Amino acid sequence: NSQITDLGNLKSIGGYADFSDSKIKNLGNLQSIGGDAKFICSQITNLGNLKIIGGDAYFSDSKIKNLGNLQSIGGDAYFYDSEITDLGKLQSIGGYADFSNSQITDLGNLQSVGSYADFRHSKITNLGNLQSIGGDADFACSQITNLGNLKSIGGNAYFSGLKITDFGKLKEIGGIVLFGSSKHDLWLEEKFAKEFYKDKKTNKYIRRKEFLPQDDKSLGCEMQG
Repeated sequence: NSQITDLGNLKSIGGYADFSDSKIKNLGNLQSIGGDAKFICSQITNLGNLKIIGGDAYFSDSKIKNLGNLQSIGGDAYFYDSEITDLGKLQSIGGYADFSNSQITDLGNLQSVGSYADFRHSKITNLGNLQSIGGDADFACSQITNLGNLKSIGGNAYFSGLKITDFGKLKEIGGIVLFGSSKHDLWLEEKFAKEFYKDKKTNKYIRRKEFLPQDDKSLGCEMQG
């Protein structure tokens, strides 16, 4: 185990940074990590001035409670079984976002998730500023009641047990859409069938223009199915 307790004036790490089981308690002036960042079982409680993690970020079983000044994670982000409640200034996650079994209640400034977003058994109720999910979106057994500003899901959408009453600003879904068998699930599935159609050229589900919120209608698909 390393005996280093302080990073001094270090501002960037070009590659992988593993703080697991280290004696470092704060990141000092560190602003960027080029590769993966591993905080599992570390002594670090906040990210200080860190703004960029180029690779994957592992926060599970860490003491970190908020992401502070962190603005982007280039790879996957693992929040399950972490103490993080606040995403701070985070705007983008390039890969997979694992919010399952996390303490996060609000996505804050997060605008995009590049790949799969897992909200199962999370405490998040509102997607806030999130506009796009590049891969699958799994909302099964989540607490989400509002899709916020979400406009597109690139992959499959799993809506089983989802407590929403409308689809908000959602415009398109690239893959299949699955619902559960509860009374609310069946009602939501019927609502979806009324508001969306499958485009034969792209195979995407597209929201019918008349169901888009007023401020989004000008951006809606002109071609109706």
